[in-house]
Amino acid sequence: MKNKNIKLILAGLAVLLVTVGTTYAWWTASQSVTQKVTMGNLNISATFDELEDPINYEPGLDVEQDGNIENTGSIAAIVKVENTSQLKFSGESNFQEADKTAVQFSLKPNGGEGYWYNDNSGNVYVLLDPAEKANVSGYTYFNGENMGDEYMNAEVKVSGKLKATQVIDGAIKTEFGIDASELREYSDPSSQVLNARKATTANSEAMNKLHELLNRGK
Repeated sequence: MKNKNIKLILAGLAVLLVTVGTTYAWWTASQSVTQKVTMGNLNISATFDELEDPINYEPGLDVEQDGNIENTGSIAAIVKVENTSQLKFSGESNFQEADKTAVQFSLKPNGGEGYWYNDNSGNVYVLLDPAEKANVSGYTYFNGENMGDEYMNAEVKVSGKLKATQVIDGAIKTEFGIDASELREYSDPSSQVLNARKATTANSEAMNKLHELLNRGK
């Protein structure tokens, strides 16, 4: 009786083994595919001329500094320059952020490479492919309407901060706080004739370049 029980158990194990083996009897195949992707890098550099005689400026005058902005990275970049000028009033020991209505900064193209744009607020941007260099003119205007007697003998650090990001909708929105659709071909506010002409050129080379980059992957 004992031997019979042993045989039944062994038979059950045999059935179990057959069942398990049947589960893996289907033909299968697999293959792993790997594509190596190297990420690009975003980097810019800028240089501006030093002023020869940076003293005795008056309200109503401006400072002009020529320079260049270069894309030293490996991908296209769109660049904005923000006014970060600082001011120290006479008798004070520390510099503070300058009133942007009093110390006004603007940037204009002055030859070289790149594509230029304005947004709805008049801010200026330049788009550069890798290794491209844009020649620029920076203008700082001391607005007499907003500079009273307290500005006498004040010291001003004229400075601009370059901000660059990828030419992608989300990056432009995050870094500059605007939709890419707000960008239009650059026009000089001092030239109404030029503005009128460029207002009709929605399919300009600059806009085509911008749309080409924005539409990648769509």
